[in-house]
Amino acid sequence: MYKDSRENIHREEQLEYIMLSLLSNKINVLIIGGGEASLIKTKTFLNGGCNVTVVAKEFLEDFKNLQSNRLHIIKGEYDESLLNDCHIVILAIGDSEKINEVKKHCDKRCKIYINCKDYKDGMGAVPINIKSEEAIIGINTLKGNPKALKMMSNDFKDKLKSYDKFIKTTSIIRNNAKKFKDKKKEILNFIVCNDFKDVIEKGMGKTLLKLFYEDELVDELFKD
Repeated sequence: MYKDSRENIHREEQLEYIMLSLLSNKINVLIIGGGEASLIKTKTFLNGGCNVTVVAKEFLEDFKNLQSNRLHIIKGEYDESLLNDCHIVILAIGDSEKINEVKKHCDKRCKIYINCKDYKDGMGAVPINIKSEEAIIGINTLKGNPKALKMMSNDFKDKLKSYDKFIKTTSIIRNNAKKFKDKKKEILNFIVCNDFKDVIEKGMGKTLLKLFYEDELVDELFKD
């Protein structure tokens, strides 16, 4: 008998990602192209704090509205020498021949490149970054679904904000706990839990800790 394989007909290869948190002010991004895809990526990396160079023969008018001392626009042809000072390359062009040329240059120099025309033909994709006052997370879908990703991001943002007070308080305690090496691990195990999160939300974190530790130690832990 033939095996029913209908469930596999529309199955796409699942992508594998690894997320990194980069110190954006140290990251130089080269974007090749001056169209809509380039504009979107330029805004994304500028808003994230990166240093961005964009090269193209022609640019959309909207590029004139971008004002940043971290943005360098070059009106002209791509040249391999532009790769010298960049860490990440964004291919925001449609010319397959030019894309392949730049990819070879990037591979030779071990540069990370993202192909906007076909993300599977690049080395990665730019996730949606969701930021609150105290945390940032990047999310992506494993099968390439940007509209669903956008919808998901709103739910994640609300959830992330709900942790701000907890993260701020426990981060202060964690940094100050370094002074008490013999008790640091015990203190961190005590505070990093949902129960203590609820206590912090009620403004009772310091009071609770004083039931288990000396007043002077707790006062020191809460020094901002």
